[in-house]
Amino acid sequence: FFILFLLPSLCGAEIFLEPRIGFHGVFQLGRPFPLEIELSNSGRPAEGILEIAVWKGGATKGGAPYLLYYRRDIFLSPQSRKTVQITVDPDFISRPLKITFSSPAVTASREIDLRRHFSPSPVVLLVSEGNTIAAVSLGSTLTNRLVVLTLAELPPDPRALLGVSHLILYDQSLRDLSKSQFLALDTWL
Repeated sequence: FFILFLLPSLCGAEIFLEPRIGFHGVFQLGRPFPLEIELSNSGRPAEGILEIAVWKGGATKGGAPYLLYYRRDIFLSPQSRKTVQITVDPDFISRPLKITFSSPAVTASREIDLRRHFSPSPVVLLVSEGNTIAAVSLGSTLTNRLVVLTLAELPPDPRALLGVSHLILYDQSLRDLSKSQFLALDTWL
């Protein structure tokens, strides 16, 4: 037991999933949103499939709800972390989103209730370093949720920005954007 405690790599792989929904936990209902999943391996190497199951269809689409799967092949070296970014588009949020990592050696899964994360109106993004909110007057009639992000947190997929009504860049240089982030903003505009 003492040797297994000191050398966890001799044990099997142990995978932990830490999802981050939307923009700091907020997304617009009915629009695609970014999903970031951090996978942590505290054991031996693991190669497997990361699968995200979301519900589509339902009464609003005129049919029965069905599952849609997003899949990625993942390799996790021993004692490592990997972050995967995926844009998902559920129609039906009364059923949970399910994230599963499965390999021959280990399986880890997590279910997330999306009902506490959605906003009925588009989200307003304020991009500011250090997550500081500037003295920006947005008006008293604005019903949209304001979310403060850093430049690195902007998604690289333009579909993830479809639930965003405004993007405010406060004291930022667009030169610091990655090529995929710049193309996503260009497509969104």
